[in-house]
Amino acid sequence: MVNTRSILTTFVVVGSVLASEITLQTRQSDPCANIGGQKWVDPADLRACFTSVPVDPAIKENIIDVINKTLPFHASVNYQISAPEPFTDAVHEDLLKDLARISSQSYDSDYDLHLDISKTFKNLKDALFSNFLPIPLVLLTDASGTQAVHIAPEAYNVSSVEFADQIDVWEAALPKGITLKSLNGATVLSINDADPFAAVDANAEITGTFQALGLVRIREH
Repeated sequence: MVNTRSILTTFVVVGSVLASEITLQTRQSDPCANIGGQKWVDPADLRACFTSVPVDPAIKENIIDVINKTLPFHASVNYQISAPEPFTDAVHEDLLKDLARISSQSYDSDYDLHLDISKTFKNLKDALFSNFLPIPLVLLTDASGTQAVHIAPEAYNVSSVEFADQIDVWEAALPKGITLKSLNGATVLSINDADPFAAVDANAEITGTFQALGLVRIREH
């Protein structure tokens, strides 16, 4: 007599083992499977996922086409090829020429393609093409006419609404007794131990605008 219960148990065990092996193989072959469904992940794992996606020629062509059709609506495209004062020495970006270069260039991944497009637009140093961080930096002028780098006075008002589910994570990274709200309007004394203007200018080369960066030493207003 055959013990069907034993056979079924064996099938279940074998099936579970096979499923586990398939899951393991999937995770090993698909870097994105390692971060699926997670809210916070290791940057290296995220990059591995992004760089695993190949460029789809049809999608790439469509992206370039849409961007080219959108640019005529932006006044900055023409004059920033040779920007007027006071930006004469800072901005020399020909978006149309760079888009032609990107169109013909090969990329290892879809991420590399998008990174090139992003950096190209941010060469304009135009706030229209920028990212948002919870403590964006701005230049404020005091009563004597002196300018200094500050965290935007309305920073928390915006971030707490737009990124309500992230506030606890950001605040957990702050020193004890400091909250994001308490940083509204704070004067920035240094960024990564450098003069804030030096750090802001360096960051603008990547972000395209003045944004918060790295370790910030502040003086509360």
